[in-house]
Amino acid sequence: MDHGDKSFEERLARLADIVQRLETDDATLEEGVALYREGSALVKSCLEELEAARREVRMVEDDLPGAEPSVDNKEQSK
Repeated sequence: MDHGDKSFEERLARLADIVQRLETDDATLEEGVALYREGSALVKSCLEELEAARREVRMVEDDLPGAEPSVDNKEQSK
């Protein structure tokens, strides 16, 4: 299932639904595997979006007057 058109919050909500279903439902093995696969893809996409947001926040912080460059940006400038 492609979740690319969903917001971060929608993907997190779907992930919570998947976890709840895996923990409480009597899903068949095939359904469980499909849910696990979908959940793994959601985790990956959410982590990628979080990392992009972290990089953006660091860049904004580094552009503030008098700000010390973040550790990541110090290492990149070496």
